[in-house]
Amino acid sequence: MESVKVSFNSDTGEVTIDDVTRSLRPKTFQLAQFLAERSGQVISKDVLLSAVWTGSIVEDQAVFQSINEIRKAFAGRDVIKTFPRRGYSWLIPSTDVGADAVVNAEAVTAERVKRIDVQTTTKSGAITTRRVLAGVAIGLVLLSLFTVYLIKQPTSSAIATTHADSVVRHPVVVILPVSITGMDNSQHWLRFGAMDALIQQFSDSPDITVFQPDDVFDILKRTKNAEQHPESLFNLSAATLIVESALNGVPGDYVMTYRLISPVSEVKGVLHDVTVDTLLHQLAELLSEQLQVNQTLRPVNFEEQFRNTLIYNAMQLIAAADYVSAQSFLESAIITFPDAPEPRYWLARALYLQQASEDSLQVINEALNTLKSEESNRYYARLYYLKGSALLNLHQDDALLTLQHALTLAEKNNDWLYVAYTQSLIGHYYLQTQTPEQASGYFTEAMKYQQVLNCPMGIVQSHLDWADYYLALQNKPEAMRALSDAKALASQRSLTQTLPLINAKSQKIQQL
Repeated sequence: MESVKVSFNSDTGEVTIDDVTRSLRPKTFQLAQFLAERSGQVISKDVLLSAVWTGSIVEDQAVFQSINEIRKAFAGRDVIKTFPRRGYSWLIPSTDVGADAVVNAEAVTAERVKRIDVQTTTKSGAITTRRVLAGVAIGLVLLSLFTVYLIKQPTSSAIATTHADSVVRHPVVVILPVSITGMDNSQHWLRFGAMDALIQQFSDSPDITVFQPDDVFDILKRTKNAEQHPESLFNLSAATLIVESALNGVPGDYVMTYRLISPVSEVKGVLHDVTVDTLLHQLAELLSEQLQVNQTLRPVNFEEQFRNTLIYNAMQLIAAADYVSAQSFLESAIITFPDAPEPRYWLARALYLQQASEDSLQVINEALNTLKSEESNRYYARLYYLKGSALLNLHQDDALLTLQHALTLAEKNNDWLYVAYTQSLIGHYYLQTQTPEQASGYFTEAMKYQQVLNCPMGIVQSHLDWADYYLALQNKPEAMRALSDAKALASQRSLTQTLPLINAKSQKIQQL
């Protein structure tokens, strides 16, 4: 294999691979150089943490973030390969990685626990080394219990290796619709338009999960007065940060208030500028700082998507579960904007939610033809999930291939929520085709992702998936156990909206 020249400039923090030069953050630069100097070797997380973050107290997430930054910087080229549970390897055979050494290999064998032998502080005060080590011990116990739980789950030899084991908890953000006060009716579409524009600033970040508009609507439907009491959403989703904002004013004089709410703290503020675009850009910068992510923000240009009040009205109706009324607005929006994927996506979703799978499928195919092969487009990936769902409802043979493609797209886009959703649907495909032995592996993976994301609704659904699995095996005791787990979590988190699903499953089990 022909060698590729890789050079590192420690003065500028620039890495050059052939004729492509990128500037990296200091720690990311050091990690890249450390791996490149050991091209072909598999380097563990612990070694990387000891080598690059010596003497610092950092989480494993620091490694994942730097790895993702390197991959994004040299997109289109396979630079680093992940070996689950083992570590990372630099893939490019290098003739020159520069003279600057990060650290000798012999110096990185220290145990990770030595890196935390330092005092630090939290909001509640100082944490001593003893308390840190106790926390590590407790964490190991919990990890052992979790491992035992997973071992007890059914497994399948047909399961392919996935990324679930390499997913690490990172910020999960819910951005609520913007409250519009004292503004002309013609600007009320900003309620969803501004929300979507802010969401899209972070949709391509591998370091955080940001719920898309349709996900936000689903979450808001789960509880009453959620927008008035956003703190209640922590019990209904995997959210670690909720963004609430309000906009008022006139062109040339806009004011936006905001709250960045976490389970343990709250940041409030006011922004004032002449355009909504600049206000949203400022809020996105504040959000990047709060999340501690190195996000490259794009110019805000949300009017292209939401200039037409037809789409605004349709989204309001979908949020209120009035899918029939939303359909007429969306059909008009498609006529007005024939090349835009948004109205077709929302129409397909509205039709699917009405259980009109054939009509939904037709609109999905039209939307995919519009997008062609733009795999990075958020609508493209989710349209394939929706298509697989519709094909499964129609018992079509190509449902499996479509869902497998949707799973590939979700993994490629780091859309872990839809990785879990798609794994679940593939499991149901195998139940539908009366091959439950192949379904168990996908249900196991779906549960693992939901537990990593810590989404209560998703975990309840996973328990119900297992109830379906045992129903297919006519194993009533195990089906009852899975149902009991779903009931317990639903009761603990007050997920009353899951009761119809739980009751329906209970009736099926009683009929065994």
